[in-house]
Amino acid sequence: MLDMVRVQDIGLSGEDDPTILEWAAQEGRVLLTHDVATITRYAYDRVRQGQPMPGVQDCCSNSASTRDRGIVERCRRSRIIICF
Repeated sequence: MLDMVRVQDIGLSGEDDPTILEWAAQEGRVLLTHDVATITRYAYDRVRQGQPMPGVQDCCSNSASTRDRGIVERCRRSRIIICF
């Protein structure tokens, strides 16, 4: 079973990347995002600083169908937050 929420559903729409990553870490959730241009930098910063970082998954690869199956398989038991 997948437990997915959107940033819009939890009142984080429009918040900055560090705020979303902090919420995801506190909730133990993996972040699925199209915003890899900036969010990955903040995710790496969290790892370097020894802060919790359950994970960030890029959702913009070129082979969407293969990617989507892989994401679902890897995250089947995970709690996920989606940020688009």
